[in-house]
Amino acid sequence: VTEGRKMIRRLATFLPKYIPGFQNAYLLKEASQLGIRESYRILGKYVLTEQDYLNRSRFYDGIARGDWYIDVHSVNNQDERNVRFSRGEYYEIPYRSLITNEISNLIAVGRHISSTFLMQASLRIQPTVRDMAHAAGVACAYSVQHRIALNQIDGSRLKEELSLVEGN
Repeated sequence: VTEGRKMIRRLATFLPKYIPGFQNAYLLKEASQLGIRESYRILGKYVLTEQDYLNRSRFYDGIARGDWYIDVHSVNNQDERNVRFSRGEYYEIPYRSLITNEISNLIAVGRHISSTFLMQASLRIQPTVRDMAHAAGVACAYSVQHRIALNQIDGSRLKEELSLVEGN
C-alpha cells in the first residue's frame, strides 16, 4: 500500500511539471484503501442503471458497448447479478453518462461515469473502459475542432463517427 501511494504522489508531481494542460492539476484526494472497485461517480445527463443492462438498452448516443455481467460480491441477492448475456448481446453506454449539465468541459470514463452501483460493476472492465476512453478522445477532438463544449456535443454525431450505428 505504501508503494502504491508513493506512485500516486510521483504521478501527481510529474503531470503538472511535464505534461501540457496539467499545469494547474493537483491531487485532491486518494482512496482510503487501494484496490477498491467502487468509486465516486458523476451525476451525468443520464444515469445508466441495471435496468439498462437487463433491457440490453440501445441509445441514440450510444458511444460504447458493454456485455460483462454485474460483478458484485456483497449486495442483497438481486436478480440482476445472475443474468448473463449470450454471445453477441450487449447494452450501450450513452454519451450523456460521461458528461454533466454542471461542468461544460468535464468528461468521465470508466468507474466514474453516471451509473448506479450495480451497473458500475458491469461497465468497469478494461475493454469497456477502453472503448469509453476512445469515445472521450473523439469527443475532445470534436469539441476543439467545432469550438463546442463537451456537454453540448450531440452524442449521435459521436456514435456515427465511432461507427456504432446499428448495422455497422
